[in-house]
Amino acid sequence: YPRTDSDLITTSEFAYLKENLEDMKALLNTTINTPQTEPRTRYVNNAKVLEHYAIIPTQKLPLLNKLSEKEKNIYESILKHTLMMFMGDFLYEQTNLTLEVNGLSFNASGNVPMEKGWKALTSDESKKEK
Repeated sequence: YPRTDSDLITTSEFAYLKENLEDMKALLNTTINTPQTEPRTRYVNNAKVLEHYAIIPTQKLPLLNKLSEKEKNIYESILKHTLMMFMGDFLYEQTNLTLEVNGLSFNASGNVPMEKGWKALTSDESKKEK
C-alpha cells in the first residue's frame, strides 16, 4: 500500500535527490538534461507536507537486475517521475480554430511540441518514438 497520497517533498528531500541526480540517471541509463536544480513549488513545499512526503527513490539505489520484473517496473516509474522534476518544462505551440457552418460552431485545437522537457521520460512518448 502507498504510505502517502502526497505528491510534494520537502527541501531536505530535494537536496538529497539533487545530490544523487547523476546516480539516478545512470541507473536508468539516460543522459537527459536536468536544468531545474532549484526547488519549484509545484514539487517542493515544506508547509504542505504533512506526515509523509511523496514517494521517491530510496537512499540506497538498488541493482535493477536483482529486482523482480514488477519491482523493477515500479522502481523505474518512481525514478522517472522523480527525474522529471529536474527536467525542463514541456513547451508547445497551441492552435485553436472555430468554424461556423450553417449556424453551427465547430471547434478544433492542436498542439505542436517545441521542447519535450519532462515529457521525454513519459511512457507514452517513449512508445511513440520507437
